[in-house]
Amino acid sequence: MIECRPCLDLQCDLPDDLNSGGGIFSLVGYSFVVACPPGFYCFLESQTVTFPPDSIPPVRVPPPFSGIITLRLQGCQSEIVRVLPATATAAEINAAVASMQAEWAGQQAICNVISPPPPGSPGSPVPPSIPPISLPPPSTQPPALRVDVKNTAQSFTASCTPPAIGSPVTVTVAAGTYSITVLNATAAKVALAQSQVNAFALADATAQANAALACSSLCPTILASINALALLQGHVCYAPIPTPNPSGRSNLVFASRISDIIWIDNLTVQPGSISFPGETPLRLVYADSVNRIYAFINSVPCYVAVINPDTQVVVTTFTNGVSQDFQYGRYAPAKDRIYCLQSNNPVINLIVIDPNTNTITNTVPYGDIPTDQNFNAGVDYCPVNDRIYIGRQGFTNPADQLIRVFDGTALTPVVDINIATLQPYDLVYCSDFNKVCVGCQDYFTVDNAVLIIDCATNTVVGNVTIPPGLVPSTVAYNPQTKQLFADCGDFLYVIDIPTATITCAVAVVGQSLSMAFNASNNRMYRPGTGTLFIDTLG
Repeated sequence: MIECRPCLDLQCDLPDDLNSGGGIFSLVGYSFVVACPPGFYCFLESQTVTFPPDSIPPVRVPPPFSGIITLRLQGCQSEIVRVLPATATAAEINAAVASMQAEWAGQQAICNVISPPPPGSPGSPVPPSIPPISLPPPSTQPPALRVDVKNTAQSFTASCTPPAIGSPVTVTVAAGTYSITVLNATAAKVALAQSQVNAFALADATAQANAALACSSLCPTILASINALALLQGHVCYAPIPTPNPSGRSNLVFASRISDIIWIDNLTVQPGSISFPGETPLRLVYADSVNRIYAFINSVPCYVAVINPDTQVVVTTFTNGVSQDFQYGRYAPAKDRIYCLQSNNPVINLIVIDPNTNTITNTVPYGDIPTDQNFNAGVDYCPVNDRIYIGRQGFTNPADQLIRVFDGTALTPVVDINIATLQPYDLVYCSDFNKVCVGCQDYFTVDNAVLIIDCATNTVVGNVTIPPGLVPSTVAYNPQTKQLFADCGDFLYVIDIPTATITCAVAVVGQSLSMAFNASNNRMYRPGTGTLFIDTLG
């Protein structure tokens, strides 16, 4: 049954809202052509009901509570409510308020056409409840004077703000859900009305998407540890399920030990190993273009073993015949190349590998090298500006610490980025922000840090201080949560890149030399001294 209350008695949210003059007032009026509801008495079968802007009650915006803003407006048939996140913008709030005031006018329009029966006539029967007007019926006025403006389809995708994680939610409000009738229409009035109804629809989609969004905080915890990995060398890589997957294998994480390589499925070490008697497998790099793992083997001479992760066997090897350790390695999907460093003081080379031919295509001299160069410095590739970033460190002259940037096509140095007295230990490209993050130890002071370099300008734009005594020897980027992880031995730090702040500090055991993210279960594999730790990330 329709139950109407007099408009003048309506109050907004709290009793004194209207009296105090607070709230957001309507900027537009509304006009409806309303047919008499079945079972009710009306003076006319169809009436035009118009509400000027100053007749529509305002909506008060209360302070956020428990992470949300709840807007309320009492209609003559029901309370009208919109729920927005506490982070809602002024435009989103205004749009929600406008949709509420339009709904209020629709409710009031029905009440306004209902009249009491004439004296002596039988009372009107009690009809079933009918919904309030949401869209005005087709216009009966000349089209030159009256235009019904309806919204186009509006979509909004709500996403969790890092460090929180969760699946994005997209909501679309269909075209024609909201309508404004423009009287004495002009092009300017119609354009304004169109922007308003689209704003109503977008605010509706935004509110629905935010209400459906489920976010959880992210702070790693040690889920499990595997203690049967004596003399673990400390290098891991993730090999996802390939497409196609003829072998039917699972997502696997490969880990190197002192003279062999093993593999882990989720939390379980699988039977078997790939043996390298008398040799030490160092870095492991997975190239998804060919579904192969490249193991850099410390031997005489050093060489690269190519492993098929489906069958866990070495399919080929190759070398450049130089007895130099391979240090660090990254696969660059945009170039389909593997970049690694080969060093034996005082010679340092950038090695470029084509995984399609399993050959070394380029051996690039790094350039001027300090005589005390150790070169635990890291390498990675930025596809946006086609640049390769390589760290350099020395132990005598503070000025020897820098990041050298190479042209990714010409393979020639283009700029040196000075990083003061900070010695780079590892670096990683963070694709969502076009930044390179560098784990550094200050050999000359105690101010260890993670530096954030903007690849667009090749300048340091962030400096995250690491407590004294803790060295960020390994950094890794998780594209799922858009966060940087810095392993500092006793603690694993989670860093928010845009704000250059530590959001989590988790006590861990053992300092790792690499980390691998398993995207299928959102877990991180961190080798420590004799133990492989598996951390859950949410």
